[in-house]
Amino acid sequence: MYPKNVSTPTKDEKKFAKREQLATLIINKFRNKFRINLSQQKEIDDKICDEVYEMVCADGVIGDKQLAALDFKLTAIV
Repeated sequence: MYPKNVSTPTKDEKKFAKREQLATLIINKFRNKFRINLSQQKEIDDKICDEVYEMVCADGVIGDKQLAALDFKLTAIV
């Protein structure tokens, strides 16, 4: 009666979407922590985004140790 849903996301697409969502969450966390104003501090925001995407999209494990290391690294940058 109902047509099949042909556009169901694959397992890899779901995993990538979750990683993107996690990256966005972490980026917003660090933006708020360091009080980044996007219109005035674009270069710092770009560094934060680069570091977070490098960590999150590397298909590695993201745990407390990795987040603490990233926090330490970003604190040194900012």
